Amino acid sequence: MTETVAGAAAGSTTGTLALSVHGRSGVLDLLVPEGASAVDVLREYAKQTGERTPARLCDHRGTELPARATLADAGIRSGSVVVATYGAPPAAPDRARGDRRPDAVDGPGPVARCLVALAAGAALLAGLGVLAGGSEDDRRLLVGLLLAGAFVGVLPLGRLVELRVLVAPVFGGTAALVAVWDPASARLPMVVGIAALGAAVTAAVARAATGASDEQLRVWMWAGSAVFVVAGLAAVLGLHERVVWATLLLLCLVAGRFVPGVAVDVPDQTLVDLERLAVSAWSARDRTTSRRTRTIIRRTAVEDVVERGARLVGSAAMAVLAVSLVAAPLVLSTTRLPLDEVGAPLLVSLVGCTQLLVARSYRHPAARVALRLAGLWCLGCVLVAVVAEQSWSGRVGLAAVVVGVAVVAAAVALGRGWRSVWWGRRAEIAEALSVAFAVPAFVVTVGVFRRIWEIVG
Repeated sequence: MTETVAGAAAGSTTGTLALSVHGRSGVLDLLVPEGASAVDVLREYAKQTGERTPARLCDHRGTELPARATLADAGIRSGSVVVATYGAPPAAPDRARGDRRPDAVDGPGPVARCLVALAAGAALLAGLGVLAGGSEDDRRLLVGLLLAGAFVGVLPLGRLVELRVLVAPVFGGTAALVAVWDPASARLPMVVGIAALGAAVTAAVARAATGASDEQLRVWMWAGSAVFVVAGLAAVLGLHERVVWATLLLLCLVAGRFVPGVAVDVPDQTLVDLERLAVSAWSARDRTTSRRTRTIIRRTAVEDVVERGARLVGSAAMAVLAVSLVAAPLVLSTTRLPLDEVGAPLLVSLVGCTQLLVARSYRHPAARVALRLAGLWCLGCVLVAVVAEQSWSGRVGLAAVVVGVAVVAAAVALGRGWRSVWWGRRAEIAEALSVAFAVPAFVVTVGVFRRIWEIVG
């Protein structure tokens, strides 16, 4: 319903303006003279809605209109949207785009990140070095130092706490690995599972103590718990160690495909208007008291969702890379039975191809690089295993095939052909086929097919 403002100054009605006034009571369409002021519009809005007079009138950009100036002088034209507000005017932004506040606290810089990463790498290398040739006293000393490093990492103190809690699981997992190390191949899955559990427990303690970097710590907890559960179930059921490594490799394939679908969790009230969808026996029968409203999504809320999703996707891709580095060569080295050794190279190759194809759909740079490295590592392990079993003539022929495939891939990438729609469709088909064939290869690798063959034969 359109109302006309009659409280404007006499002699100033040279024309009329059609305005849509948004306020706490809804939207009101008014026809006002060009000489009307913001005060006249506010009074008419209060009269029509039955509420007290709003404090100020703003344009569609949020700029407050002068109270006594005419609407024409304020730049308001017919069809404009104005907002009647009751509260204080919005505070001016603290800083312009690209400028920094003088009191802003800087986050960890690249130097700090490199130092923390080097500390984690040094802890891991120290653990592997002691396992390779250290004495029992050296192991005990290193376990104590690693536990001390993990304790310092979970302390909620200092400006670098967000970085320290991310590498604290490395210290905890390495300490557990050194403490329970056993070189026997049959016990290696359980040793790795206990090390993963140590990393998960350290991440849980860090999450409870600091509450920072929740997404990365959750990935530590999920990945470590999954590795421990798989290794523990295999030990309880008496399964061969190749079953553990093949299962972990298959979980890497599943994680690379489905983690992005669950990483970005958008609240339901952001996507739909729940008030308008809430229809029950009473709300459909009675007259609703709700007015016209518009859902406003804050920019900061959208940025928070994107940042959380990016951290979760990046951390999950790093976990996939870490598990692939361990599981891929162990699947090939522990599978020695006649029928099973046919499925192991196929499984590792298909997982590697899937990771390379899945990486093309990622827009997170670190996650894309991690998945590509995982895929190349799997293919490289298969290539080394195949080359080791071939004669010199077979190695030369295999090297020629590999070089030819690399040249073709480089030529297409140089012409940006991989980004075309044609290549995109073929890549989707190849990805689906690699996943479809990876499951049968897993069945062959773990010995199910061989067992059925023996029963039938």
